[in-house]
Amino acid sequence: MRLSILSNSKRLLVLACMALVLAVGLVFGPMAQSASACSIAPCSLPGDWFSYGTLRTVVTGGQKTIDMPGASLTAGVQFEQFSALVNHPNQQFAIYSTGYTDQGYLIAEIRVAHSGFCMDVSGASTSAGAAVVQWPCNGQANQRFILDIAGDNNFHIQPLHSRLCLDVKGGSLNNGAKIQQWTCNGTNAQLFYRGSY
Repeated sequence: MRLSILSNSKRLLVLACMALVLAVGLVFGPMAQSASACSIAPCSLPGDWFSYGTLRTVVTGGQKTIDMPGASLTAGVQFEQFSALVNHPNQQFAIYSTGYTDQGYLIAEIRVAHSGFCMDVSGASTSAGAAVVQWPCNGQANQRFILDIAGDNNFHIQPLHSRLCLDVKGGSLNNGAKIQQWTCNGTNAQLFYRGSY
């Protein structure tokens, strides 16, 4: 009888130890994973980075955003800058992680909500001034973008194939200004941030 009680006590002790190990893993495991993942620069961005949101242009003080004109569903139409409007899917972009650079910056595919097309440098051009358009997603490097953090929640968007910067043409403040790739120059015309709508 005494042996049976002792055996049961040992079983309970083992079960208690297992429960403690599991609890510690549940508490500290995600924290360790999160800390590791957020040692890279994109984690400094606020909110849910991968949900749909706008890409506001810093040159306009965030009053305008990247826009697909007329909510076009045609492949090859160039993105432009336009006043930010509430819940317009042609101004909403989802950002999908496809990897990281050696420096820890996110490499992403950027999809526009209304068409499901991807942001694309037309013809995979490496030239300054090439149009940034919507195009069916194909996984090519001209549809992959490095999100290079520039401080104050702003970032540059650099096409992976060219390493130039997305740019509001001429640094314009006007609706309809075209989005292109251009030599990176550190101006506000090449800075963007995420908006909630």
